[in-house]
Amino acid sequence: MRLQLERALAVCLLAGAIAAPAVATPVTFHFVSGTATLDIDVSGNLIHSASAPLTGTFTTFDAMTPAVTDLQWVIQDSVDLGTLLGTLAISVVVTDGTGFSGPAMATGGGSFDWSGGPFDVLANISLTGGLAGDFTPAPINASVSSDTGTVTISGNTATVTAAKQTMFSFNHSGKTVTVSASISFVGVPEPSALALLGVACAGLAAAWRRHAV
Repeated sequence: MRLQLERALAVCLLAGAIAAPAVATPVTFHFVSGTATLDIDVSGNLIHSASAPLTGTFTTFDAMTPAVTDLQWVIQDSVDLGTLLGTLAISVVVTDGTGFSGPAMATGGGSFDWSGGPFDVLANISLTGGLAGDFTPAPINASVSSDTGTVTISGNTATVTAAKQTMFSFNHSGKTVTVSASISFVGVPEPSALALLGVACAGLAAAWRRHAV
């Protein structure tokens, strides 16, 4: 029995050593921290550029190809656009579009430059408190043909960026409002299989210790 436990534990530890690198492909990295930079232009004038919170953000990266195979981010914020337009409440969901491709190139030190698209954009907005009156249009559907960014892998952590792109625009009271954003976030893999493997190894180790005494 003890010999069987030793063999099982050895196999478990070997499997853990193989599975441990985060660059095992593909890996989905889920948001831990980071922000978007939200730029808002009104009729050709930049009136807002500041950090905005990110939620529901993740990427799937294949380091063997290499390529970004999936990327999504969600921005939710409230911005004062001045006396005329009032306060803009904004929720933007950016997801992979049909036929998405995100090839990457290794640049050394676990870093990759990626370029790809298209992306689909779904925006829900409302303007309140301005002299022009409240404004809540139907959800806005838009697209971004391509974007660029970086992925840096360090252990089980990925730092992901996407360069500034125009997300969408809308018109109200004779003004054209254009919303652009860039993102930077840190993500980690789901515990899933690696965590289950760790639990199994711990159980085997405990059983081995019981039989060793």
